[in-house]
Amino acid sequence: MPPVAEIYAGEEAEARLQGLGLPGAAVLSEAIAHGVAAARTVTAMHPSSYRSLRLWAEATMYLRWHLPSPWEPEVESGVDLVVEPERGVGIVVTKGDGAVGDPRFEPQVRYERGEAIQRLVNGSLDTLFTIGQPPRWEVWFLLHHLDGDDCTAELARPLAISERGWVAGWYSRLLLPAVAAIGATGPAEPAAATADRPVPEVDVPVARRVV
Repeated sequence: MPPVAEIYAGEEAEARLQGLGLPGAAVLSEAIAHGVAAARTVTAMHPSSYRSLRLWAEATMYLRWHLPSPWEPEVESGVDLVVEPERGVGIVVTKGDGAVGDPRFEPQVRYERGEAIQRLVNGSLDTLFTIGQPPRWEVWFLLHHLDGDDCTAELARPLAISERGWVAGWYSRLLLPAVAAIGATGPAEPAAATADRPVPEVDVPVARRVV
């Protein structure tokens, strides 16, 4: 039997988040809220899986924009993370089941995690940064569950991922406040967040049309 997860909420959760180098629960809840707002713009004409995909993508983007340095984007083995290399912490946005955010039940990921996620959680992220970095990395899932207008979330560290792709228990679960409803397009991105980010040049070749 895996050990029972340590569950934190309120001020205890905030303290644990700050110990991971995070500014607090608000930015995590805002990231999920941003993803939810984007997902709500998806119509019946979109592919059926696009709603979940857009929530994941927009929440990941929000974290990458709004978490302060030294947090930074990272892609390892095709997995999109946001990492804090000084502490050795990585976060992956992940869809969970109805137990997310509920201390009475143990959550599970909504879909089987592939080999890349298995390797990251089970230890291979330790080799991502080698020189002067912590010897042991912690991979955390920013779990979310959207049910109609209700969305719950938590930051949880899995013990391991089984060969079948399911989480084999949790070390810790940091419960987040209820995700607040926001507008259909999500919060506007502050100008300061992009002020020092270069805009990529786009080279569009133009050729004379010969009739």
